[in-house]
Amino acid sequence: MPFLIFIFGYLWFFVFAFWVHDMKTMRQKLLTVVTIWAVDIIALIVFISLRWI
Repeated sequence: MPFLIFIFGYLWFFVFAFWVHDMKTMRQKLLTVVTIWAVDIIALIVFISLRWI
């Protein structure tokens, strides 16, 4: 179902993109993006160590 792909795939990207875009300062924007990247890197390390990737 394309609707489910949109909700679970694309929707969260656009929600966070609009949320970061509407933040007041560049510091808040950078901190949010760095936090998202950090979560991704930690997940990558964990999943590689578990041999899921």
